[in-house]
Amino acid sequence: MNKMERTHFIISAFLLLILSLSSCGQSENLRVVIKNHPGGKVKLVKFIGDRMVSVKDKAYKNGLTFNMVGQKNGMYRIVIKEAKNRRQQTKAVNFIYNNENIKLETTYNNPQKDLKVIHSRENRIYQQFLNYHRTFERKMNLLNRMIDQYPTGDPFYKKVMKKYGEVQKAHEAHIDSVVKKFPETYASHVVKSYKTPYLKPQLSQKERISYLKEYFLNTIDFQDTLLIRTPRIGQKILRYLSLYRQPGMSPSEQEEAFIEAVDEILMHAYINDKMYNYVLDYLVKGFEQYKMEKVLTHIYEKNLADKACKNNNADLKKRLKQYAMLAPGKKAPNISFESIEGRNFKLSAMEKPVTLLLFYASWCGHCQQSVPAIYEVYKKYRSKGFEVVAISLDEDKEEYNSFLAQKRYDWINYCDYKKWESPLVKKYNIYATPTMVLVDNNQTIIEKPITVKELKEELEKLNLE
Repeated sequence: MNKMERTHFIISAFLLLILSLSSCGQSENLRVVIKNHPGGKVKLVKFIGDRMVSVKDKAYKNGLTFNMVGQKNGMYRIVIKEAKNRRQQTKAVNFIYNNENIKLETTYNNPQKDLKVIHSRENRIYQQFLNYHRTFERKMNLLNRMIDQYPTGDPFYKKVMKKYGEVQKAHEAHIDSVVKKFPETYASHVVKSYKTPYLKPQLSQKERISYLKEYFLNTIDFQDTLLIRTPRIGQKILRYLSLYRQPGMSPSEQEEAFIEAVDEILMHAYINDKMYNYVLDYLVKGFEQYKMEKVLTHIYEKNLADKACKNNNADLKKRLKQYAMLAPGKKAPNISFESIEGRNFKLSAMEKPVTLLLFYASWCGHCQQSVPAIYEVYKKYRSKGFEVVAISLDEDKEEYNSFLAQKRYDWINYCDYKKWESPLVKKYNIYATPTMVLVDNNQTIIEKPITVKELKEELEKLNLE
């Protein structure tokens, strides 16, 4: 081997060593140290929008390491201790994974407040911004109150007005600087999503809400599908929906207001198929949870009834179509069964002017409060041609009978002990309890009251004699 060949060999060997060391360094582990941890499992979960999907869990002992190889880039959460009830708060920290080794340190008592990023460029950027943004929010909350309440004739008021504008401009400039300085990072996408419209200090509280309704959605980049693997789109949508909530609104009025908001959201999301489908699914699941069937029916009729619509989720379309088919004014599906009391019941054969189909369960907390109240309404109107068909989603016969015995409910009672798998539940597209469906003697759905108060109002409108 001559001198030139030996030199070439040495260089090649050196490059091979460097490459091998680089590949070893790309193990992409997450190392977490939690001071004062009492022991027990720590869970790693990933965000798919607002949903948190479990990745793996490990018993904690002097720190722990998760292998992140093969995981998609996005937002993740380390769940240190899950809340067992509503009074407790889950102990957890969120972080960004973007193909790098990560080392985090925190404490068991205050995991988010005491979080330190020992190694991870992405998370240093993200955590530093979050600290800045929290301060910004505190400032704006104080300034909003001062703008609304401080005497306008006082010289200090002008300083408050000036500061109100300066804080907002500084916040936007800070976001722009982070995005410009670290454009290739995942963190920059998340940071950019914290932009909000600039509010003029002279706007009243009512005018601010109107302005935000018009311009807030412009701060969501519906083309940025990377945000789907973070909770940010859902958080922004919830913030926008909150603009349409007003104290004193009835549930039906609130649904009408949300319909206006949903139309705006889906119109903005329509520019990107993937984002549109994600946003649509997010909205449907949210409004299903809160039993807002008018909103769900509207979503179907305006966005999914057309065969050429963007969404290809067959299950979601089917569910929404059922809501539309069960809307007021539509024909109620016929049902027949033998009641608990041994009475044959057939909805199509009902001769009484008004029948309430009440889907409930003895284990449902809301039902335990509303069913007795509905029974009081029943006692008031049953002599006037009002009937109640109470369909239980119970599974345990003993618990069901115990519930019935509490007030000796002498309306029509039925339970097939199949819970959510009951054919009647599926026929009426029931996703929550209690659910009420008011039907006339032509089997036409009159209304679907959400509360006992709305039920009373509907019965008063019918002027039963």
